[in-house]
Amino acid sequence: MKAIQLIDSLHTGGAERMAVNIANALSEVGISSFLCATREEGVLKRALNQDVNYFYARRKGILGIPGILRLYRFVKQEGIDVIHAHSSSYAVGVILKMLRPSLKLVWHVHYGNTVNSPLYRQLLSRSISLICDAVIVVNQKLLEWARQHLGQKNIILIDNFAVPVGSQSLVPTLFGNPEKRIVQVANYRIEKNLEFAVELMASLHDKFPDWSLLLVGHPIDISYFTKLKELVKFWNLEKKVFFITDITDVSSVLNQADIAILTSHSEGLPLALLEYGLSGLPVIVTDVGDCARVVGSEGCVVAADDEKSFLLCLEELMLDPLLRKTRGEAFQKRVYHNFSKEKAIKDILEIYKLDD
Repeated sequence: MKAIQLIDSLHTGGAERMAVNIANALSEVGISSFLCATREEGVLKRALNQDVNYFYARRKGILGIPGILRLYRFVKQEGIDVIHAHSSSYAVGVILKMLRPSLKLVWHVHYGNTVNSPLYRQLLSRSISLICDAVIVVNQKLLEWARQHLGQKNIILIDNFAVPVGSQSLVPTLFGNPEKRIVQVANYRIEKNLEFAVELMASLHDKFPDWSLLLVGHPIDISYFTKLKELVKFWNLEKKVFFITDITDVSSVLNQADIAILTSHSEGLPLALLEYGLSGLPVIVTDVGDCARVVGSEGCVVAADDEKSFLLCLEELMLDPLLRKTRGEAFQKRVYHNFSKEKAIKDILEIYKLDD
């Protein structure tokens, strides 16, 4: 069997890291594994195993037909059997399927906000799903939405998984006090509600002047990224809030942090949250997507934009190093036990073999 992961770019992001994780994991179990970045390369290219075959389609413009044809020739030449299209790369997957009907097409839906798409997108999703051989979703709400709206018989929920990595790109000295760092891993876009995280630090400034916030991600929305920097300047937090962009090894930052947060308005099953667990960090998250299911009773879950509750949880952890340690260790055990790479790959392979 030969399977290729399709992803629009290899910039740091949850869907992008999952595409890389799956490609790597498949190569480790003896599958001929491929990955294609359809539109842009990025730092995650360096995270691919040597056994994963890589192709860059160089798709440009709205349709990007030359790039799709380059990919089609590659798929045909390599004798690929399965197209595993992540998020918006489904468009390329559908065209490949139409050009080569013998291909098996799997659409992997990562974005939790898909359930709130406007009607025209809902109808488009249904049309796409009927061309696919199977649809993978990453949380319970997406599963319920897919079963209700897509009309696809093969829909399965497969949890994301994170993988521990060595410090390939270790950040040698992070900003702020070495034992008083809060971290949030999220690309710079409005759904991640990062301005809320900045405002939390402004509220905590007087009581906890020696704590800092590290924001780690890729500036997908440049205007939003710029506004965040302006907000930091407005609150005079230049020495407390720091931006870290485009690193391959997120764990190199997480291993130097003390508390991890997610302030998002929308999530699927955030890979960042699983990476927090692997690093043994205590967590505070908003109750979106499957965050509450991932955290269980081993962390703090609050409503989105609930500043009072978020601050109470933060202050509790900031004041108690032992509580940070015990909660971090408990969450780490939960992630290792419930979100394993082995189970996810077993389920994915079963989908690839459907109707074989």
